[in-house]
Order: sequence, then C-alpha cells, then structure tokens
Amino acid sequence: MLAGALVVASSVVAMAGGNAGASTPAGKQCYALNSSVLVGSITYTCIANTNAKTKKSQPYVYDKGTQMPTLPTTNFDLHPGALIWSDSESGTSGAPLNSNVWSVQGGKTGFGTGEVELSTSSAVAQDGTGGFAISAKCTSNCSNLATSNWTSARIWTNGKVNFQYGEIEAKIWMPSGSFNWPAFWMMGQSYTSLTSAPSVPWPNCGEIDIAEGLNNNSTESSTIHSNQPDTNTDWGGGSGLTQRSLLTGAQMTGGWHTYGILWSPNSIIFLLDGVAWASDTYTPATRQLMTTTRTGTNSYEYKTYGPGTVNPTLGGSWPFNQPFFILVNDAIGGVSQLTGTPTPASATMKVASVKYYQYTVGNTHYGTLTLH
Repeated sequence: MLAGALVVASSVVAMAGGNAGASTPAGKQCYALNSSVLVGSITYTCIANTNAKTKKSQPYVYDKGTQMPTLPTTNFDLHPGALIWSDSESGTSGAPLNSNVWSVQGGKTGFGTGEVELSTSSAVAQDGTGGFAISAKCTSNCSNLATSNWTSARIWTNGKVNFQYGEIEAKIWMPSGSFNWPAFWMMGQSYTSLTSAPSVPWPNCGEIDIAEGLNNNSTESSTIHSNQPDTNTDWGGGSGLTQRSLLTGAQMTGGWHTYGILWSPNSIIFLLDGVAWASDTYTPATRQLMTTTRTGTNSYEYKTYGPGTVNPTLGGSWPFNQPFFILVNDAIGGVSQLTGTPTPASATMKVASVKYYQYTVGNTHYGTLTLH
C-alpha cells in the first residue's frame, strides 16, 4: 500500500523496507478519528488535536507515530537456542504415551466447540521412532458428520509439565480430511489450579493456538484467546485473534512441518518451519495489542486492537505472562467444520517431536520449565 493512503479499522499493509526518504504525517491534519496511515513500518494514528492554537482549524491530527513490531529473520529450526526439554517417547510402536508428560483429556463432552469425537486413550500411541500419533476414526453413522460417532484423542501436559516463555515447537504431519480440526496449542496453568487458589475460567486463563487447521482444515492458522476486560467473554465475541499463515491446506496435510512460538513478556511470535511469520505484541500502558502478519515474500500486514481503537473487543488484557501447558488434539467437526459425509472416515495426526528451547532477547534468556 502506498504511504499516506487512508486506512480505516486500524489495519495497514506495507512492503518490507525502512522509512528512509519517506515524509512523515506527524502533526498534520487528518479527518477520521482513530484511522491510521503507514510510512515504512511506522503507524501514525489520527487523534484529537490538543494544540490550542490550531485545534479549531484542525480538530484532528496525526500523532508522533508508533514503530510496528518487526519479525526476526533468523531460521530458528537451523539456529535454535539451548535445548531445555524434549518429549521422550522411547517405547515401541503402539505403546501408551509417556505418562510423566501426557494425560488424555477423555470423554465425549464437545469441549465447548460442538466437536463430536469421543476422546480416548486407545486413539493415541507411540510410533516407535520417538514420536506419537493420534488416530481419528468413524465408528458408526458415517454418512453424516453431525450424527456420526468418532474416536480420537485430546492430550495435555496439565499438572505434569508447564512452560513459561522460550521457544516451543512441534514437528507435525497434520491429518487430511475436511472433517478434521487438528491443533497444537496451550492454555494458562491457572485454568486448573494446582494450588489452593481458585481456577480461572476460559478464556480468562489465556489460550495460545500455535497451529490449527481451520476452515474445514483448509488453512493453517494461529490464534490467541483472552477475555474482554472485566468480563468472561472471549475476544471478538468468541473468535479470538486469528492470523493465517501462507501454508495451504494441501501443504499442511501433505508433509512434515514444524510449528512453534518465540515467547517473551508481552510478546508472542509464531514460527513456521523455523521462520517467523506473525507476532502479537501487548503494551500494558495502553492495553493495546499490535500484530504483524506476513502476507507475502516481502509484504506484511499491521493491525492495532484494544481500547481507543476501532477494534475494541480484541486486546485490553494479556494473560500470557504466566506458565502454560501444552495440548495436542484432532477434533472432529465443531465450529470450524461443515456437515456432510466425511471422506475418508479416518485420519492420522503424526507428531515426530515436541521441543522446548531457550529464547534470547538482547541479553535476557527466556525459558522456564516446571515439572510436577
């Protein structure tokens, strides 16, 4: 987008590059309160003019500008930090998962999303090569997804292994089939407290969807969920804040990929095959949330959410500065899927590894592991 173009909804798109030679709109008149323009990677927001001498003729002017978060260029698959922990699945093919790390969150509860599978330990097992696989299978009424019966698995490290900051990644071959809703994600440890303190409900506890197959498993996306301030209502009324990667559904389900995050205070950066493609950055003073999303080889989209923006139902809170636990699951159906006949009537989500590395920002090293 050309510099100086008016953008509403606090959303701006830019090509990679600096601000050299670009004129700044700071202090100049604007006409739509809370609209923004982007010059290089600096966003200028239209605000009320507080200058007594000029505010009558120019009621709105652009502020001094905010540097939008930029993405690191390191390939973290090739250059990770020091290894802190990795999942150890050293059993034979078909053996149960390492019980010191994983538990199955069992039952057929819908998990609040309308998914139809029965989560059972029989649907997940070690693969004999250090990883594991979740097998989803239709057991009856397979002609209609809405009334069909399925088995699959939802596993978590809750109460066993917690993580705070650092680099977390998993190497996954996502299952194919539009009925699948696979996810590698995290929730705040406060969701089910291990102390005498009361548990914190979702979405107030925070949720980080590192990778999931949305829109009938056709797109690879990352989402964070939290509550709108002073409520138990999810950002966006239930949708959370979602960013879509450039990985197609066919690529996602056609081979191995690593999905991860670089996590530090007030910042989450999403990785795909070691390369940063999106970020969420929180500013406590304003309670605003800035996002950067790669939209092409050298193009990015920048957005701002929260109080004082035209997107006030996203942002405003940040429960992500606490320990989280990991979940892996392949849901069937739910809010992300269409009804109809599932073809084929089975699928496998393969996980080769789950690893946790130190992440360094400046001279500060992040990554704290808690074993229970």
